[in-house]
Amino acid sequence: MRYFEISSGFRVPVSSEERDLIGKLSNEPVSSETLDERENQVAIEMTVRGLLRRIENEEGTFYEPDRMDLWRF
Repeated sequence: MRYFEISSGFRVPVSSEERDLIGKLSNEPVSSETLDERENQVAIEMTVRGLLRRIENEEGTFYEPDRMDLWRF
């Protein structure tokens, strides 16, 4: 199982679907409009768990990872 250490220092388990989404977001914040319906739902759930940050401004809603490191056990 893989874990991501978020900025608060906690290690949070992530699924393969969540890892794929984090990989998509790792370079720069991504607009919610570019994500499909399932990815948007997963992004919302990950925001609640503290894995992603949601940025809202006049240009729209963006997601970026809120992680420090990947841990594997």
